[in-house]
Amino acid sequence: MPWMDIYLHDQLWFKKIDNFCHVLLWLCRFINMGATLEAILQTIQTGLPVLAAHLGLTICLFVMGVFVYVRITPHHEFKLVREGNAAAGLSLSGVVIGMAMPLSFSLSASVNELDILFWGLVVIVLQIVAFVAAHLLLRDVSRRIEDGEMASAWVLFSFNIALAMMLSAAIAG
Repeated sequence: MPWMDIYLHDQLWFKKIDNFCHVLLWLCRFINMGATLEAILQTIQTGLPVLAAHLGLTICLFVMGVFVYVRITPHHEFKLVREGNAAAGLSLSGVVIGMAMPLSFSLSASVNELDILFWGLVVIVLQIVAFVAAHLLLRDVSRRIEDGEMASAWVLFSFNIALAMMLSAAIAG
């Protein structure tokens, strides 16, 4: 029916106009909040350098931790992953999550860069201890991962994640 098409067409335009009015109303309210906007901009101006320093330090600790871990383990995770070894991929995933989780809690709980540095180094050392513990529990864990044994990779993964969870809770207080 032609009159129905006109009616529906008018309804769509009405909806578009209504949405446009809501946007304008929101914009007007936003502009009238001069003092609040100034406070927000001032907070960003003072907080952004602190955010950049803390996040940058945490990312550096994360990269350093993964690098040290990969260098200490007898197997070469990145090479094995490139070759399609799923066990090495799982093991490396445990390291990445195991480093990132407590470092993120450290980032949220710390008050300064020294705090982040201290807890970051603790995380790195304890993740290496987790590998040594798994290595003692599973003999030749590196060889098993190189051979693609998923069971060994899962145990190593679980050691890293379990330690990361406990360390994160400890850091969070």
